[in-house]
Amino acid sequence: MLSDLPLWVFDVLFVLNRWVHVVGTTLLVGGILFFEFVVPLAVEDLKDEQRLAVFGRARWVFRKVIWVSIIGLLVSGIFAGWRMWTIYTEYDFTTGSAWLGPKPWFATHVIVAGVGMLMALRLTSGRRLLARPVRWMQGVLILLLVSIFLANIARQVRMHLRELQPWRAVTGARQVSP
Repeated sequence: MLSDLPLWVFDVLFVLNRWVHVVGTTLLVGGILFFEFVVPLAVEDLKDEQRLAVFGRARWVFRKVIWVSIIGLLVSGIFAGWRMWTIYTEYDFTTGSAWLGPKPWFATHVIVAGVGMLMALRLTSGRRLLARPVRWMQGVLILLLVSIFLANIARQVRMHLRELQPWRAVTGARQVSP
């Protein structure tokens, strides 16, 4: 069924999928940065009751942003993982590369991002505001930034393997399909 579709459909889907992943990441990380840096400064002159009320309302609104971005990230991440699975599983470890192929980087990216997203959900979806919410947001932000870094390493390794293909074809080394 999928093989009957024209190639341009896949090209459009891959571009849209990457766009959804980038937008979801931007909303999640940007929202956390806003919630962590702007909101505390904006409410520092308020009384404690007013400050908690503003934090509560901000959590309520931000919860929707978190859910939308996490759903977008999960759907686009699964689709991207499916698309790249051949590259992740066919790496030849005998080449001596220090990068060890893209699969460990991809797996670590998924795990770290999953923990960060679960922490963000816990922070915004609980009935009560957690103690020291800004500290929690800082932890989530660090996890998500590390996850973005890991995704970039996996992408760089994939690109490196693709660049090695002409060399492998000339030397007779085992090739990795793109």
